[in-house]
Amino acid sequence: MKADRLQRGLTHAVLGLLALALIATFLLPGAEPASDAPSIASYAPAGRRALRDVLTKLGFQPEEWRKSPGALPHGEHVLWMADAPYESERTRPKRHSGRAKEDDEEAIPSGRFDLRANTHYRAFVEQGGTIVIPWNERTQKFLAEDLAIEPLAAAFAPAPEPEPEAPDPNAGAVPAEPPAAVGGNATKVPAPDLDSSTTGRDRTRVVRGVRLPDGSEVATTWPKDATLPDALLHAGADTLWFAGRDLAGEDALAATLRLGEGTIVVLADDAFASNAELGKEQNGELAVRLLEDRWRGGRLLFDEYALGRWEPETAASLAFSRELAPATWHLLLLLLAFAWMSAWVRAFARDPEPLDQLSPLSRARALANVLARARRVGVLAQFLRKGELARLARAARLSRAGTEPAHVA
Repeated sequence: MKADRLQRGLTHAVLGLLALALIATFLLPGAEPASDAPSIASYAPAGRRALRDVLTKLGFQPEEWRKSPGALPHGEHVLWMADAPYESERTRPKRHSGRAKEDDEEAIPSGRFDLRANTHYRAFVEQGGTIVIPWNERTQKFLAEDLAIEPLAAAFAPAPEPEPEAPDPNAGAVPAEPPAAVGGNATKVPAPDLDSSTTGRDRTRVVRGVRLPDGSEVATTWPKDATLPDALLHAGADTLWFAGRDLAGEDALAATLRLGEGTIVVLADDAFASNAELGKEQNGELAVRLLEDRWRGGRLLFDEYALGRWEPETAASLAFSRELAPATWHLLLLLLAFAWMSAWVRAFARDPEPLDQLSPLSRARALANVLARARRVGVLAQFLRKGELARLARAARLSRAGTEPAHVA
């Protein structure tokens, strides 16, 4: 009986724990769909899978970083960001026109959910980390506004809006049509391949020499007009790579920004590390030499969170993290003790008093009650005399046989 109750209680406790774990699993948010942009796991032409394989063979041990920026390690680690983090869905201003149109760019979800992500990126650099990131309009905003680098914020501050001009009386005039081409056949000039992330940049790739800090030069493929803006260099950035001496000018192709104990490496373009370009010229050598120059023995991380390819931490990983592990184990021990106490069979206050069938006193009382209800007073007296004589015999140390009375029918 007791074994059945114990087994039933333990079964209920185990089923309850499994139900709680199942509910917690269903309540966890799912991961965002992966983007085939410049991800380290992508085999697409813009991906970085080839770079990952090369670095793995060289012993760098690159890692995909899909966690929140708040979990970034502290120390001399390298984080390669293929792009600046996109605007958060929660921080984006709400639209007042109801449902957004499908072709509206503001309605595209970004996949970022950590409202303090930029603060964590800054803390990662200030505590000795290194961020490698290509330059574009989003990078400019990310460094100047989100990371709050004051020299950049001052250098790229928006110009004041001009005062409105007086209305033109000839504003309503119909402009004259341009003259038609001679012969009716106008020559169409093909438009250059422009980069959508940086307005007006020509993406046509040419072979350019890159002069490294040690004076050596490597031939790599770069966009034709790739260079870092002068405002960035005047804002305290130190030039890391120059264009080769055989080209006119001193175009800066990479620069470094100091922030706390760490460094931000800004590249004019990082497509040389893509799957489509890594095997051309000396692009692979340039990527490896960049990491050799900046790697200090820590972890080499490629940020997938900024691309939307993030994985939210599970409840188990959060519960058993370094900060919460003691409290989690304490709660588990309390839960185990509670389940054990709930499964243990014990008496309740309203239960009848248990009768011990092996107790002589209980048997005597039960027999006396039966004889009293049957009104067999003589039999009760016989038992009483027998017990009293046995007690006196034990006191006088007499044999029990001599004190036995005659049997009463």
